[in-house]
Amino acid sequence: MTNLVIYKYPLTEIHEIVKIPKGGRVLSAGAQNDQIYIWVLINPNNTPIVRDFIIAGTGQKFSTNRELIFISRVTMGNFEFHVFEEVDD
Repeated sequence: MTNLVIYKYPLTEIHEIVKIPKGGRVLSAGAQNDQIYIWVLINPNNTPIVRDFIIAGTGQKFSTNRELIFISRVTMGNFEFHVFEEVDD
């Protein structure tokens, strides 16, 4: 039997690098106490790997040369943010 747990990770920068145990599955993104977080289903026994996330406000320009996987749209006050994970093609 595999022991899984849901962890939350803060995204505090427009481009955030997060260490998440290998095989972690991003479940959602949302705001809590004026902070954007991702919730990830993980096996805490797995080795952490680096994963890249981008937060972009509606109308905000940003660049990437990698594929983007949309995670969620997050509302904070009057602002809408879009959370993506950057992955290699």
